[in-house]
Amino acid sequence: MHALYIPDGNKRYAQKHRISLEEAYSEGGKNVARIIRWLSEEGVKDISVFVLAEHNLERPAEDVLAIARGSRHVIEHYFIPNPEMMKLKFEVIGTIEDNQGLVSKVRAPFFEIAQATKNNLDGKVNFLVGYSGESEITKALKSTPKTYKDLVNQSQLKSIDLIIRAGPIVRLSESPILPINKNTAFFATGSLNPEVTEKDVRNILRDYRDYGNPNY
Repeated sequence: MHALYIPDGNKRYAQKHRISLEEAYSEGGKNVARIIRWLSEEGVKDISVFVLAEHNLERPAEDVLAIARGSRHVIEHYFIPNPEMMKLKFEVIGTIEDNQGLVSKVRAPFFEIAQATKNNLDGKVNFLVGYSGESEITKALKSTPKTYKDLVNQSQLKSIDLIIRAGPIVRLSESPILPINKNTAFFATGSLNPEVTEKDVRNILRDYRDYGNPNY
């Protein structure tokens, strides 16, 4: 089973609690680590996390750097020191090139954990950093696919069974499009990313299972 988590609402969390963006992204990142653990405990072997969309780069540079600093803090203090987390295999996926620019600064700590876990087999986590579903389609079309299946096979991600988005609304934004299929289920948590609870995640998985999805 492949689940995509969209950790939306970190900026609104900062505004709500009157804290800096960097603190909000650190809190959100810590919760992403918990959500990965909860999904893994429920038997989800393939997890993707949307870290940075292409449209996020339209924000002020300092906002993007806050994501970079918050991400590094979380990777260094909540992922790498965790033996259970380091049993997973991490990979970094993106659709835009970036030579030592803002995206590279965000990607750097994720590449480090990916390198450290490249030979692991217990489960897989994809970090989508500098990614856009539309850009992936544009690149795939350059290969002149003859069928829709050929187009889908160009995706860097395997077929997605479940999408969980933090917040009250389910919307794709720049999420992966090619890996979505007729059986993909969408759920909104109703709460901002740093506020998503274990109960939220397990209830979503329970509802997904109860609808009889064959992939769970």
